[in-house]
Amino acid sequence: MPDRDISLPCEVFLTDEAYYAYAAIPSDALFEHIGDDMGLLESTPYIGREYGPAYEAMKPPFECRVLFCEHYGIYYSVDDEACAVTIFAVEDQRRNPQDRFAAQGFGEV
Repeated sequence: MPDRDISLPCEVFLTDEAYYAYAAIPSDALFEHIGDDMGLLESTPYIGREYGPAYEAMKPPFECRVLFCEHYGIYYSVDDEACAVTIFAVEDQRRNPQDRFAAQGFGEV
């Protein structure tokens, strides 16, 4: 459970990788839907579930959460102390799961 005042909105940040992946979403409707879901993280940062992949190659070197939006996963971490959410990946779940997070430098390539 968070240690912060939950009445205060969190600030949401996107890493460069997440920003470019989000910008490359091929459909305007899907782009808007994912944007709406990312906006939910301001007020409800724990809406996504804890990410616990089946394969070690799919796991980033830190704890994170994932919020699914259609066939995309929004992978993020929450910093309660700073009241911040960092989205580090927007991944198409239809891709090879063992290549997940390769753009961030900690997945298989």
